[in-house]
Amino acid sequence: RRQRQMCIRDRVKDGFRFPGPSFDWVSESDFELVLVTSNLVSLRFLNYVFTGGAHGNYVFHGVNYYSDDAKSVREFHLEEVFDEKSSGIQICEAECLTRLREQGAGYIDDESVISFDEDDLSAFTLCDAGLVFHFSPYHVGPYSQGAFHVLVPAEPLRGTLSRSGAGMAIERIWFSTSH
Repeated sequence: RRQRQMCIRDRVKDGFRFPGPSFDWVSESDFELVLVTSNLVSLRFLNYVFTGGAHGNYVFHGVNYYSDDAKSVREFHLEEVFDEKSSGIQICEAECLTRLREQGAGYIDDESVISFDEDDLSAFTLCDAGLVFHFSPYHVGPYSQGAFHVLVPAEPLRGTLSRSGAGMAIERIWFSTSH
């Protein structure tokens, strides 16, 4: 028994590999700083994973932060951008469906996807021109089509933004006269 424990320890130390087929698994992450203002930061993360299948896969995540007093910073989500009584999310959904159809997204074209819920629209980033929604492979089309990105321009969203927090900060970026 003692001899066996030493053998395993020695093997681990020397780069032990389990017997049988092996795969070179990969997991990589990267991010892009999309927008930085005095009180808003928007990042787009890309996570790639290969675990031995036919091909790897990648997923986009949007992460957005807001600070109202430069003392505290917190992440915010799409539903916090819009006034709860506005049609902001519905405008984003309709615009995404239209633009994805124009881009030829397979699952939109064949009507496998006909609407989005808040989770479907959770990967978004902010830019000077509006909101950019990121759709990873398999979300709105087959892997062979890759990822899709949709800009929902700021102008159709005028009047739908929350009157506090991140909504107000976004409104200043999109609609200020000095911009």
